[in-house]
Amino acid sequence: MSAPASSVSVRLSVALLASAALVAAGERKFTVTNKCSYTIWPAIFTGGGSTHPGIENGWEAAPGSSREFTVPDTWTAGRIWARTDCNFDGSGQGSCLTGNCFGGLVCDQTQGYGMAPASLAEFTFGQGTPGVDWYDVSIVDGTNVPMAIQLSNSCAEASCSVDLNPECPTELQGPLDSNGKVSSCKTACIANLDGNPADSANCCTGSHSDRPACPASGVQFYDYFKKKCPNSYAYAFDEDSGTAMYGCDTNTEGVPDYSLVFCPAGDDGNGAPAPAPAPAPEPAPAPEPTPEPAPAPAPEPSPAPETSAAPEEPTTTAAPVPTPEPTTIDSPAHAPGPARPPPESSDPAPTLNPNPIPVPAPSSEPIPAPSTTEAAPIPEPTETEPAPEPSATVSLPAEPAPTGPATCAKRKVKRDLRL
Repeated sequence: MSAPASSVSVRLSVALLASAALVAAGERKFTVTNKCSYTIWPAIFTGGGSTHPGIENGWEAAPGSSREFTVPDTWTAGRIWARTDCNFDGSGQGSCLTGNCFGGLVCDQTQGYGMAPASLAEFTFGQGTPGVDWYDVSIVDGTNVPMAIQLSNSCAEASCSVDLNPECPTELQGPLDSNGKVSSCKTACIANLDGNPADSANCCTGSHSDRPACPASGVQFYDYFKKKCPNSYAYAFDEDSGTAMYGCDTNTEGVPDYSLVFCPAGDDGNGAPAPAPAPAPEPAPAPEPTPEPAPAPAPEPSPAPETSAAPEEPTTTAAPVPTPEPTTIDSPAHAPGPARPPPESSDPAPTLNPNPIPVPAPSSEPIPAPSTTEAAPIPEPTETEPAPEPSATVSLPAEPAPTGPATCAKRKVKRDLRL
């Protein structure tokens, strides 16, 4: 008897699910994200004749964009990098200032490996120790765009998250970009500082081609790059640093997803997230002009006190003493000063007494004529008390102070990862 159709269907479904699981286990998921504030053109190259990733070898990535794809778990000598200042026509032909490759927008599969200087994310799976994924961020060919390789499990991050271009030593600076800024930073090998790339301590070539003959101490500017990017591969034999190449054991840590992030720490060039631009401050309303206060009327000086005039010697004909006109004293002590601006205090300014005490006028009665028998005593002159000073003393405030308004050869791909 044949098996029921329903039973066959169940067994077939289980088989298909198992097959799908096997396919998933034989792949690595990748996400490439551009966190830079500018457009980049990511590129991919596969060496060693391995199977290529499930994505084209180059594309345009606007700021904030991401793309997902898979690579086989046998991907060997794979690399991903960013190109900058690119200009491609409608057919994808053109070139880039940094990270340029043969083939235009989509890099050639056989020789589109990218040109120095450029930061590289490098991967080799399924080689050496079974179940171990190898990866690193290499700056042996210099740097152009900060990057970080982040894994979904607990395996370590490889990175060169700092933008080295703004502070790149003069002798290592790459060409200026379209904004007039340094586009990349070369290493001593790429800059050919020792003048002989075929036999160079900077490139670990010729007589310096093995580890003992090419220590880090003999590589110019090694310390500069390694201190800025300690978790990167900074020269040909940098494995000895312990923070150059990373291995993730998928047997114990599980199969990870990979995230390659460009400008992981922002664009400020200091390895820290770039702060959001502050909003432009709204212009403050113009203050209304303060009206000039009218100067307080200067008080009229009080008339000086007068004494009664002394009587004249008696004569036979007595004449009335004329009343003298009052006089006004105009002394500097009483002269009004120049007008001053009011103090900033809101207290009202003191005012002078507007009603000075009047001075009585002298008597106008005539002096009586003396008798013939006995001269009348001459009356003593009546003194008039002087007018008191004004009751309030004005203290003018002090005036306020004014206020003022070709890629460096990797020695056979890291010596085949030293494996």
